[in-house]
Amino acid sequence: MISTPYHQSVASTRTRSKAIRPLLSSVLWVALGCGSVAALAASAPGESETAITKAPALENGNIIGRHIFGLARDFQNDPLAYQGKSLFYQAQPTTLAVLSGDQKHALSIFDHEIGSVYITHYDKENTLPVDTEALPLEDIDGLSRPSAPQITPWKTTMVSETTLVNTADPASFIDEFKYYYKNKPDLVNPYNYGWPAEIIVLNAQGEAKVIKNFAMGRVSASHIVILPDQKTVYMLDTLHSNHLYAFIAKNAESMADGTLYVVNTQTDQPELVELGDRSALRVKFKLRKADFSSFFQSSPPEQGNCATGFNAITTTFGNECVKVVKKNAKYTGFMEPIRMAAVKGVNGLPGELLSMAYDSTNNQLILERKNKPAVKFPLFDNPQRNTRFSIEPAQAQ
Repeated sequence: MISTPYHQSVASTRTRSKAIRPLLSSVLWVALGCGSVAALAASAPGESETAITKAPALENGNIIGRHIFGLARDFQNDPLAYQGKSLFYQAQPTTLAVLSGDQKHALSIFDHEIGSVYITHYDKENTLPVDTEALPLEDIDGLSRPSAPQITPWKTTMVSETTLVNTADPASFIDEFKYYYKNKPDLVNPYNYGWPAEIIVLNAQGEAKVIKNFAMGRVSASHIVILPDQKTVYMLDTLHSNHLYAFIAKNAESMADGTLYVVNTQTDQPELVELGDRSALRVKFKLRKADFSSFFQSSPPEQGNCATGFNAITTTFGNECVKVVKKNAKYTGFMEPIRMAAVKGVNGLPGELLSMAYDSTNNQLILERKNKPAVKFPLFDNPQRNTRFSIEPAQAQ
């Protein structure tokens, strides 16, 4: 049995750290029927940047209709097993009430290295839960640390995988996530984790699916703000890199295709530095058999210097000497946004960032910082970037 329990409060585990956060080895797993229902750790509610309607409380371990709420599931949607024992999530999920027509359902997001999404169905009066089930996640290879859920203007639920996997050295992540694949580490591809995702309720019966928005980048965002044009999205990583990203979709209400940027604030005027312009389908196809060497060559520094042709970068992963693999350069920014931002000379924002919000009155993006004044970025109509909400003003023609 994994022996070290969480002793921190949930709030304390959400603070930003320069080191990659501990995985399942920092969690006490408890078997079904062996005392209290306690196991996987999850995040606290209330992290969405959009006001949400909370559904009635659902308690982990309760039987609702045909299923047990809060039971962790593997890639075949069977109960997740550790050493042959079924496991529950310890902390309560973030739960949102959603409507499909006039019928209410509740979506419960379990923020853990091996995360889950439960949908709970209500009676015709929308008052009592009558059944619950874990959504199958095999098609997206599972979720890791799904966080910050919010209802989108087009009535889906967007979450972000805040997990950070060092793809240059992914052994520890693979060793923990293998339980999702019934203890088969060869099935774990580290590039499958760290993406924004959407939960789509398809009909009043509560049929639903989960998709990952691969065109938005593997940015491990802890905060996401969707602008009123319904195609411009800002994503903030407060847990790992302090990078602010912008995604501008080609079409409103669809994150399937668009351009990903990292925001450079080291210049007099913030600028959008492009990381990539590809459809989600192309990015998904590229990551299927990818590993770190697909995107970067790496070389150890010699006497503190990088070899000719290699870029010296310093990120949350440490000091590295890397060279972009040319044949996959169009995809590197999606797969490795932190390293690629460093290659392009973009550093994270200074200070300890806490949250991000859109101020519609003054048309500005506000980033709250700990013990420092908030950072405010005015937004501009920028036809060159195909958005009315650009952090970078249009350039003179």
